[in-house]
Amino acid sequence: MAELNINDIVIHNRDGVCRITGTTEMNVPDQRLPEKYYVLVPEYAKNTKLYVPVKTASQKIRPLLSEAEIKDLISRIPELDFSWIENEKQRQQSYLQIIAEGNYTELLKIIGALYRNRREKEHKGRKFHSSDERLLHDAQKVIFQEFAFVLHIKPNEVNAYIEDAIKADS
Repeated sequence: MAELNINDIVIHNRDGVCRITGTTEMNVPDQRLPEKYYVLVPEYAKNTKLYVPVKTASQKIRPLLSEAEIKDLISRIPELDFSWIENEKQRQQSYLQIIAEGNYTELLKIIGALYRNRREKEHKGRKFHSSDERLLHDAQKVIFQEFAFVLHIKPNEVNAYIEDAIKADS
C-alpha cells in the first residue's frame, strides 16, 4: 500500500470509515527508535482517535471501495449462498474470522444468513441468540459505514438501499 496522506479516507478493519488526521511518532516497548503511526479519526465516532503503525498499516486499513464496486457487490447478493452453520460455537468462530478479514462478499453472506435465521426464529415465536445479534451488528457496521459514506446516505439507510437495488434488478 502506498503512503497515505492527511485527509485520506480509509477503512479500518475494526472501526470502519476513518479520516487520516496526521502522523506521529511513539516509543514502542522493546524498540530503541520511535515508530511512525497514522492518526485516524472514525467518521462516525469523531471523539475517538486510533493509532496505526505505518509499517503495518496495510494489515489494518485500506482505501474505500468505489461506488461502482459497491453497486457490483449489491447486484451479486441474490446469487450468494446464505448457508447457516447450526453449531453455535463453529458459527461464532467462522463469522468472527470473516468479520476480521473484511471480505465483503463473505460479510454479505453472513448478514444474509443471520437475517434469514432471525426471521425464521421470529416467525416461530423464538428469540434470536444475543451472540448472533452481536455478530450481525458487527458485520453490518463494517459494511454499512463504508456503503453509506461512499453512497452519501446514512448508515441506517443502507439496508433499504440494498433491498431497493435488488428489487430494481429483478
